[in-house]
Amino acid sequence: MALISWSPITILNWVFVGVGFGVSVFFLLRNLFPVLSATDRQTSKVLLFVVLGLHFGLSIAIKVLFFAHGSPALKTPPPPETEKPAMFLF
Repeated sequence: MALISWSPITILNWVFVGVGFGVSVFFLLRNLFPVLSATDRQTSKVLLFVVLGLHFGLSIAIKVLFFAHGSPALKTPPPPETEKPAMFLF
């Protein structure tokens, strides 16, 4: 998703991050299924919401900070110094 999200179109980048989040959630749930099925219903719900919430936060952080199109992490370069005329003494 990182390679195809270099587009200057912001909505397209959000779609790519959403698709990446969905695919990643699928693999997370597939790997957590044995743990979730072995615990009681209340514990598995809490564990599921915590994992998905943290994963959602990571996806948003990656979108905002890694893809720097208008990112708060993007630092603007300092303005160039104005050149002073050179003074020659003859």
